[in-house]
Amino acid sequence: MWSSHEQRIVRLGSRKLAADPRPVIGGTVNISRTAAAVLLAAASLLAPVPAHAAPTLAPSPVVTPTPSPIPTPSPIEVKWTSIGASLGRLGSKVGTEVSGLTNGGSMQRYDHGSIYYTKATGAHVIEGSIGAKWIAAGAQKSFLGYPTNDIRSGLKNGGSAQSFVTGTIAASPATGVHTARGGIGQKWIAAGSQNGVLGYPITDEIPEVNGGEFRRGDVYQKYQGGSIYWDPVRQARIIRGAIGSLWASQGAGLGKLGYPIGDEIGGQPRGGVVQQFQKGSQTPEIYWSPATGAHYVLGGIQHAWGIPYIFDKIGYPITNEIGGLKNGGVYQLFQFKNGAIYYSPGSGGWPVLGAIRGAWAATGAERGRLGYPTSVEFLSFGVTVQNFQNGSISYTPTHGTSVNIWL
Repeated sequence: MWSSHEQRIVRLGSRKLAADPRPVIGGTVNISRTAAAVLLAAASLLAPVPAHAAPTLAPSPVVTPTPSPIPTPSPIEVKWTSIGASLGRLGSKVGTEVSGLTNGGSMQRYDHGSIYYTKATGAHVIEGSIGAKWIAAGAQKSFLGYPTNDIRSGLKNGGSAQSFVTGTIAASPATGVHTARGGIGQKWIAAGSQNGVLGYPITDEIPEVNGGEFRRGDVYQKYQGGSIYWDPVRQARIIRGAIGSLWASQGAGLGKLGYPIGDEIGGQPRGGVVQQFQKGSQTPEIYWSPATGAHYVLGGIQHAWGIPYIFDKIGYPITNEIGGLKNGGVYQLFQFKNGAIYYSPGSGGWPVLGAIRGAWAATGAERGRLGYPTSVEFLSFGVTVQNFQNGSISYTPTHGTSVNIWL
């Protein structure tokens, strides 16, 4: 069924369709279905719009705010937080973090110290007397570079130490605060650092007098138990104990023994230790044993003592070289058989021992008629003989000694 509105439209349209030859039935126009559809479409266009209707608007999109990113704490901040932040030993920040330091480093100051950081070394605390020593040396721009760990406290004898890229700063109540670096510092660490035979450093590096043996930056450093010497050729050598004391008493590097060319060498007969030195073309040595202490040998006496069987007979030296003899001669006493080695430029160096030495001394030794020895003892037809400048002395257990003067 059509609505009244639709019917009215159809009636109106019937007037326009009066030419249609089809009959009108019941007072209405009989139209085709196609025409009716057209009229209905027109009616829908002419239908009044209700006054209360409003255009429908699309909903506004909901905007969710993007949260601000949380800043990542710097390695220095992480380090500071790990030791208690402002409640820790460093206290509160002083100023802001400073970047762009040497080798891409950064640092932050605090009430009681600082933290320094590089990617290569990490973040480490600088504080106390060790920190003050480092800063006075030039901090990260110094020869030490950045710290590679924090201060280690509670070390031997109440000491503490901190490592840096090229060295260590060590402190103890008895020795103060000193730097061990480069070849000397490496040598000290290899020897056990403060727990080794050297103990703590008692000085910083000291330039050698007149530039040292090689005059190219030779330096040394004193420790509680000795010293370390360094030069560009021989690098670092330790000298210590009784050998070091004797060497120092002879003028150290400027004395008759020259500079050490290596460390002590143990494992010698009868618990002995030896250390070699260099003086010009000579290589003096200092020997130490529990029974004899430390004494040096050099020159002609050293050469004579080096004859293999001589050491077995007379042992270690019990004195240093003694001078003032006739014609510029010197002698040295040894451990066994009343042994001694005498040297003069005219006769060379030769050992004299036992009964033959006693008989020679009775003649006035080098000042007597026989003069200096010119050979070692040797056997001749079952008799022990030793030659001198002006004669010989022979010995047998049965007949004792016999002095022969050559005319």
